[in-house]
Amino acid sequence: MSSQKPKKRPKIKVQVSFEASRVSDDCLASAYEQVIPVHSRTTRKQTQLVTQEEINLFDSLDFG
Repeated sequence: MSSQKPKKRPKIKVQVSFEASRVSDDCLASAYEQVIPVHSRTTRKQTQLVTQEEINLFDSLDFG
């Protein structure tokens, strides 16, 4: 009887991947919100009324 060395078997690598679906964007956004909190800031109102005084000041400027 001859003694044979056991054959080397290749290692199997298992990789978890993300499978896209119709709700994948919502699931991914939900996961990120749990890890990274959403910060919101209040901003001043961008639209402001121009007063007559400001109009007069602008009219008095010399651009020429």
